[in-house]
Amino acid sequence: MADMTVSTAPASKLVAITPSNSTNISSAVRAIYVGVGGNITVVTTDGSVILFVGVPQGAVLGPFNVVRVNSTGTAASSLVGFV
Repeated sequence: MADMTVSTAPASKLVAITPSNSTNISSAVRAIYVGVGGNITVVTTDGSVILFVGVPQGAVLGPFNVVRVNSTGTAASSLVGFV
C-alpha cells in the first residue's frame, strides 16, 4: 500500500506538470500551483480520480498526494507541483 502521509514541511522540489492520461508525474506532489485557472482532474496515489471544478488562477491545491493530472477534464494550465 502506498504511503498516504502528507508532509507539511516545505517542498524539496518544484516540477512543471504536463497533463497526461497515461504518464505519471516523476514524483507524487503534495500541492499544485495553478497558473491559468480552469478545471483540473487529478489521480491520487490510491488511484482515485478527482475533478476540481473552476479552480481560479493563482490557487494552490492541496495538501494531497497526486501522481498524475489527466489531460481529459483539465482546462487549467501552467501547473507546478510541490514535491
